[in-house]
Amino acid sequence: MLTGLSLFVLALLQTPSEATAIAAPLSEQAATTKVYIVELRGPLSETWSSMLRRAHQLALSSEAEHLLVVIDSPGGEIELMKRLGDHLDAISKDLHTICLIDREALSAAAYVAISCEQVLMRPAASIGAAMPILVGPGGMMPEIDDDLREKMNSAFRAQFRSWAELHNRDGRIAEAFVDSGIELKKVNLRGEPRLVNGREYDDLLQKGEAPHFLETLCATGELLTLTSTQAIEFAYCDGVVEDVDDALAWLGFSPSSKVLVVPTWSETLVTVIGSWSWLLMLAAAFFMVVAFNIPGMGAPEGAAVACIGVFLFHGYLIGLAEWTEVLLIIGGTIFIALEIFLVPGTLVAGASGGLMLVGGLVLAMQDFVLPDGAIESDVLRHNLTLVFGVLLGAPLLGLLAVRKLVRTPLGGFLATTPTEGLAGSISITATIGSEAQCLTPLRPAGSVSIGGKRFDAISRGDFLEVGAMVRVVGGRGSSLLVEALQPNHSESES
Repeated sequence: MLTGLSLFVLALLQTPSEATAIAAPLSEQAATTKVYIVELRGPLSETWSSMLRRAHQLALSSEAEHLLVVIDSPGGEIELMKRLGDHLDAISKDLHTICLIDREALSAAAYVAISCEQVLMRPAASIGAAMPILVGPGGMMPEIDDDLREKMNSAFRAQFRSWAELHNRDGRIAEAFVDSGIELKKVNLRGEPRLVNGREYDDLLQKGEAPHFLETLCATGELLTLTSTQAIEFAYCDGVVEDVDDALAWLGFSPSSKVLVVPTWSETLVTVIGSWSWLLMLAAAFFMVVAFNIPGMGAPEGAAVACIGVFLFHGYLIGLAEWTEVLLIIGGTIFIALEIFLVPGTLVAGASGGLMLVGGLVLAMQDFVLPDGAIESDVLRHNLTLVFGVLLGAPLLGLLAVRKLVRTPLGGFLATTPTEGLAGSISITATIGSEAQCLTPLRPAGSVSIGGKRFDAISRGDFLEVGAMVRVVGGRGSSLLVEALQPNHSESES
């Protein structure tokens, strides 16, 4: 009885980390249970989403109950921050999630860190400093309008505060991470230490509460960054540990229980192509325009399919592109092709295809359908701008490239060297030297009329308008190869 009482008193006197460290070797479960570990280092990366999803699946398949996320990051994109936070929040429904801040979790990485159920920090680690900035194609954008800045800060501030409170953290500290205009003071009110912001402090004075000022945690004009000691004090950290093994001991596990999840080759590929998604879309649209104007070549069609395939594969790896997006993009492309080649002028197929294509591309770039909140609205606006910019810019580039290509030796080779005769049904009516009239614009593909019959044709020179006279100079597959007939051609021969 005395021995049992002594052990009980000893346990009460120990810190939580010491108690769990002593209990760990005594626990048979700690020796057999696996703890999956994912290391997230550097700026926020789309690879992280894939690694977290894979670690989640591995942990569930092995009946593990814990996921330890090691973070050392200066931050990253807001949209990716929210996606990773939502992902960790969803994982927490199946596994106990713990974040270990190795050196720093700044800016958007702080949001990701507090998405876990528990946060551990190394002694010299820090968390906070999360003011949003606008980044353009050339890097950080210069000064922006004050109203726009406040709108952006307000949305980001509300997102950080609500997320912190959802995970049982002080929302005022989360706001001070984001907004340099927030002042935080530590006061003693009626014998209890409290943390208040500048407005709350003034309100207390107005009410005659007379709070006893202790210290300023964050002055106006500064972004709040917490050390491990401060994070412990204000409940943004649950324990201070030296390394991963110490974190496992804090949780009550032995070092042999850890299973490190390392990036696969496909996840490494995500990092390489992640920032070039817009270029893949531009290239795919460009090659489709070339293919529509010079049908039958094969190479542009193959290149367009390859670009779309890589774009969707990238989206699949980071958990954004599923069968819905794939079917929308394929269906949209088919409908647009029907509008161009089979039912031109109806607009129904083209409009439907355009909506499907835009919808598929946008959905493959985000993890929501309809936006919820200011941040998701900004993400949707950015994605729509990018997609429309690509789809409008690519045809101009494609048409310019086609115009230049058909005038080069390479273009002539791709369009096939003129033959002495034409194969199939074309050779019955159309022979080399026959004159024809354009029934549709040749840009450079279209239709011409010879002897009252309609033939597919490709211009070997300039783009031609309806009614222009041309001469057959060869054949390419099932199409005639034609060139513009000079106005005085017939007169010079007579």
